[in-house]
Amino acid sequence: MSKYGVKPDQIDSITASGGQMVYGMIVGEAKIAPRTIVDAQFSVPWTVATALVKGKVTLHSFTPESIKDQAVVAVARKVTGELDNAMNRHGVGPGRITMKMKDTRELVAEVEHFRGSIQNPMSFNDCADKLRECSDFALQPLPSHKVEKIIEMIRHMEEIKNIREITEAVG
Repeated sequence: MSKYGVKPDQIDSITASGGQMVYGMIVGEAKIAPRTIVDAQFSVPWTVATALVKGKVTLHSFTPESIKDQAVVAVARKVTGELDNAMNRHGVGPGRITMKMKDTRELVAEVEHFRGSIQNPMSFNDCADKLRECSDFALQPLPSHKVEKIIEMIRHMEEIKNIREITEAVG
């Protein structure tokens, strides 16, 4: 999306290709129009469509209100699945998205190791951003100043004399 500046209304169709594990997260009406948050969490069409419509996928994308977003459902309906047994190499990866554009271009993106995997780890800043986002969904959300304090403590963990300082800040 970011590489080509793709907008949802420019897309004619999308093919999501993957091994057996990925393919299982592509097919079925619940993958296109999730009935529950869990349906959406395990849906390639839903997450691809959310990224295209909203610009990113976050925990805020998986709320009862978000899964009813008809703009996302409309794009998810453009996604079909393709089982590629050559992609059964490891877990949920690799994966490929092929977008056929209304202007006849065909855009392809393939990922061998998904971001966050051991082979393609997230940076410290990526993890800090994820903590900021996820903290809103905690049973007892922490105020932002406390989240920032925890991030800084972890950033400088080797300087902390007792790990209890971090666990107390979290708890």
